[in-house]
Amino acid sequence: MDRLGGHRYLFTHVSQWWRATAIKDASLWTDIVFRNINLVDIQLERSKGRGLTLYIECPFPDFYRSLPRFRKFLDNSFSRVREFELVRGSELVIWFLFRDRIPATPNLQVLRFVRCARFLDIVFKETVELRRLETIGVDWNWTKQQLNSVTYLKIHGIDYPFRPSWFEFFAALRRMPALETLDLMDSLPAVSPNDSNGSANEVTLPKLRTLRLKGGMQELSKVVSSISLPSSTRLKFACWGISSYVNEISTLLAVLTKRRHDRAYRALSVTGYERYGLRLRAWKDTRSQNIAEADFSIDLKLDPQAPNSSANLLKKLCSLLPLQDIRTVALGAPRIRHKTLVQTLGRLPMLKWVHVIGEGSDHLISSLTHKPRDSDTAQDKHLPVAFPALRSLWIDKASFNMTNECGVDIFTLQDCLIQRRKLGAPLKKLVLTRCTSLDPEEVDLLDDVLDDVYWDGNDVETSDEE
Repeated sequence: MDRLGGHRYLFTHVSQWWRATAIKDASLWTDIVFRNINLVDIQLERSKGRGLTLYIECPFPDFYRSLPRFRKFLDNSFSRVREFELVRGSELVIWFLFRDRIPATPNLQVLRFVRCARFLDIVFKETVELRRLETIGVDWNWTKQQLNSVTYLKIHGIDYPFRPSWFEFFAALRRMPALETLDLMDSLPAVSPNDSNGSANEVTLPKLRTLRLKGGMQELSKVVSSISLPSSTRLKFACWGISSYVNEISTLLAVLTKRRHDRAYRALSVTGYERYGLRLRAWKDTRSQNIAEADFSIDLKLDPQAPNSSANLLKKLCSLLPLQDIRTVALGAPRIRHKTLVQTLGRLPMLKWVHVIGEGSDHLISSLTHKPRDSDTAQDKHLPVAFPALRSLWIDKASFNMTNECGVDIFTLQDCLIQRRKLGAPLKKLVLTRCTSLDPEEVDLLDDVLDDVYWDGNDVETSDEE
């Protein structure tokens, strides 16, 4: 039974045999949700000295009356705790429970604080087995702790006055050579003009598998420029939109590509992010395109006042990231223009499969027949047509209603298929799913020029009316 998943079972009748079996099985009594101190005493006895998982969410009925007995539990049995989580602990509760330090916990492996009051003086000592430390919405300076054995560090949401300095930040990372996951969101030190960028900030994390950062572009650039990362490290960035956005993303990616020697990516996803934003994911293996397993991801909140910010960002991303071996692209960004598509994704020499979702299908189709012109760059002039290697196109959730501003013209799509065949870059497969205002007669027009056309037969607008 998952103590955090909300699954609870009430048994009204249990056979004597099953009751005896449950009481004897110590593993059933190791997860302690601190609400009823009498039940805690029973669990301590029946768990037979095994390691404990302790979860406290404040407050609960009779919480303050239970504090003295819980303090006694900490003094006598906290050394058995392997995993400890405290949710919404007030400053008074934290002081009463821990005074100035976490009790001696040689077996503690996971420590988690969620939306607790600020605590600056608590010290973790004798936690030699601590492997995972997580805090969410807690104002404290984590860099002052002894975290040499930590492999997973997650710090989310620290107000600026309580964040560490850059000196403290890098010094703490140097003390964590075993770190495998570093997850820092809205908790990085603030960048000031007086910060140094010299070799004194250099940090090597040879075992790091995942680096997840959220903050200002300057903050992210400083972290990336100071940490030596294995090429296999998965990168997950989220950045705020600022005035000099394109220049700063260039700085970040330039530093990143200089410090890492990445194998080129094989799969790419470009989608919208919140109201003004761009989300890019890249994978080195086309067989695994799970978002959580992306080798590189970046969420960019754009400046709504900046003209063509999404187009400029996509151009920078495509020019700086190793995308020359991209085979597949999923495109869900809101209406990337024809010219931008030609100058970015249209240049990828190995791109064979494109999945376009929703708005933007019309611009993609028009870009598929773009031929080099005198006004094009030298990089484009050697291509017979944009998307030269494209062989499969999947159009999803598109509207074929021409009264719609983003509607796809079936005759334009048919002409696109014909023109690409004449230009020596024919499509081999076309997939149409969840499209609106599309009927069998129109699909027959596409069948006349392409052998492999799949349509799911669903007109979403018609289905909704029914």
